[in-house]
Amino acid sequence: MSEHELFERSFPPPPYVEWSDKLNDYTYTDFRALGNVCKYSGQWQAWQAARALGDAEPVRVCDGKEQYAFEDFAKSQNMDMHEHPLHYLFLNPETDAARKGWKAAIEYCRAATLSTNATPPQQEDLGDG
Repeated sequence: MSEHELFERSFPPPPYVEWSDKLNDYTYTDFRALGNVCKYSGQWQAWQAARALGDAEPVRVCDGKEQYAFEDFAKSQNMDMHEHPLHYLFLNPETDAARKGWKAAIEYCRAATLSTNATPPQQEDLGDG
């Protein structure tokens, strides 16, 4: 059984979303599913990352390393890094939105990783052929 078939056992694809061997990723069969395929493909990538981690602890928001990683990214994009003097909040609306999106992505991946690690699908022995 392939990796994507194992993934689909736990997370069935939404309507009009299917696996593409050519793309080695999920694609849509109807334009109405464009948003669903983006989200589902992200879940697939998070699932793969979780399986690669095994029992490792997923990244946490605001663990120090994560904050420095965001700051490095934001600086590389020439974002305004001015912060509130008493809180870790960015004053520039674009930088603030980027930070919120960054944190949401980490929380999403963390939740997907934890739920995958809690009940990992068993990988079948594919044998030699």
